[in-house]
This record gives sequence, C-alpha cells and structure tokens, in this order.
Amino acid sequence: ANSDLVLLMKGTSVETLASSQSDCDPLIVKINAIKVLVTNLQSDIAEKQAQINRLSTQKDEALVRLREQGSELATIKVVTTELESEIAHIRFDRDRAHSELKKQELYLHSILSELEAKQEQVNVLTTIVEAIRTTSPITWSDIPGHQSQQDYPTDREGALTLGPVTKVEAAYHF
Repeated sequence: ANSDLVLLMKGTSVETLASSQSDCDPLIVKINAIKVLVTNLQSDIAEKQAQINRLSTQKDEALVRLREQGSELATIKVVTTELESEIAHIRFDRDRAHSELKKQELYLHSILSELEAKQEQVNVLTTIVEAIRTTSPITWSDIPGHQSQQDYPTDREGALTLGPVTKVEAAYHF
C-alpha cells in the first residue's frame, strides 16, 4: 500500500496503480487508490488554504498600510493646503509692501526734486548774498540758471538796478 501511495504521489493514475496490483481485488485497489487521491487532494486543499490564509493576511496588512498611507496623505493634503494659504498671504503682503515701497519711492523722488529746486534757489541766493557782501555789481551771468535779463532792469554795465527795492527783497525775488 505504501508503494501505491508513492506511485500515486508521483502522478500515477488510479488505473495504472490498479493494474500494477494484479493479485488484489481490483475494486479494493481502486478504493485504496481513491483514498490516496482524496488524501492528496486534502493535502493540496490544505496547502492551498494555507496560501489563501497567507495571501489574506498579506492583503489585510496591505490594507492597514494603505489606510495609514491614506491617513498620511490626507494629513499631507491638509498641511499642503495650509501652506498654500500661508504662501498666498505672504505673496499678498509682499505685493502690498512692494506697492507701498513704490509709493514711498515716488514720494521720495518728489521730495528730492523739491530739494533740488530749493538747492538751486539757495545757490541763487548764495550768489546774490555773496555779491552783496563783496559790493561788486551783480550781473545776470552771476546767477546760476539765468543767462539773460528777463524782466529785471540793469544799468549800463549790466549790473542789476535795484531801484526802490532793497537788496534783501531782490535776493528773495530770485
């Protein structure tokens, strides 16, 4: 019977097994062969069930990991959304600050223009005051930015004629 089992395990069919045992009742041989086949099938089924159990366990573990990763992904999405919102706020603040900086630059430029104009007036006044101090006659060429007489009268030598206006008033006039 053990040799029958070995032959059956090696893939020998029931008929081949039965024909090899000519001295036994063929029906008993077939029953024994079927029992061996059933035992082999039960063993295969148990092995397949063990594989199914292993695969089921692996599937369950993979689902747990997937849930964990899904949870992590959800957390990452929330954090990403928060970061994108913060970036939008920072960009808005940056753009607003940039706009304010441009306004301040324009304001500063206008102040600088005014200061340049005032500096030119100071230069004119300084020239007039210096001329008054030295008591030399003031000519149009002595005053920066003035190349001609314009509306101010001069004497024959080209010196400004103050007439009834005082020297301080003349300095203010420029």
